[in-house]
Amino acid sequence: MALLNESEEPVVTVQFKSPAVGIWSPYGKHAPFVCIEPWYGIHDKAYYQGDFKEKQYMNHLQPGASFMSEYTIEMG
Repeated sequence: MALLNESEEPVVTVQFKSPAVGIWSPYGKHAPFVCIEPWYGIHDKAYYQGDFKEKQYMNHLQPGASFMSEYTIEMG
């Protein structure tokens, strides 16, 4: 995933392996940044009635297990 400048050249490139990604900036704040976040779960859909363990894209671990991942960010 890359953010491009006006000439469509990569300014920031982020590489990761996750089932979802969040891209956001604070609404109405004219913030000078954009967040790019690898996500291993997402919010509930409207009127979701299922169990927490059935949520879409959830990362399930057994008791006592651990999870590690990585990502890279390239500037320019």
